[in-house]
Amino acid sequence: IKHRLCAAPKKGKRPGGKGAETMFDGRIDEEERESLEGRAQSPVACSGTKLFGEWQTCPLYHSALAEKGRVPRNQYGNVEVFSQAMIPPGTVHMPFPRIGSTATRLGIDAAPAVMGFETRGGRSIPQVDGVVVCEENSAVLLSSYLREEEGRATRRMKQQEQEATFRWRKILRALWMRRRMRERYTE
Repeated sequence: IKHRLCAAPKKGKRPGGKGAETMFDGRIDEEERESLEGRAQSPVACSGTKLFGEWQTCPLYHSALAEKGRVPRNQYGNVEVFSQAMIPPGTVHMPFPRIGSTATRLGIDAAPAVMGFETRGGRSIPQVDGVVVCEENSAVLLSSYLREEEGRATRRMKQQEQEATFRWRKILRALWMRRRMRERYTE
């Protein structure tokens, strides 16, 4: 009998998994790989899925290098960033809202970062969170983005002040009108 802390979680090898790693192929003996059948409740595990531990994995994802300010993309024009290991070398993930429009405005090459997929209405929808840009452009993009966000916050505050002023005027007009009506018709 072994203590529960000595046990390591096991993963099943499934296509399209979110990790950026795969099992060692040919580097360990077949006896070291465990194959459990019929003990789990999921149909995938019951069908003889091979299980493996973290120590039996190696990095799978090797992305292309960013060259001349161009971010390497997949066939759909974005970058899959399911884990930090999947960010292409020479690039930076910037997970800020509306940063893609700032990059477009500055003419900086930026690719949308797909963090995973969500199922809605029976369809797989990519979850996009920010953009991936080259390291040399990240400082310029971040400073410009922060300036734009500051301006956006200032405009939002000004709009809220205008709306509050409008509402106060409306309340005061209604009170003034009520007072005039009482003075005129209570005699």
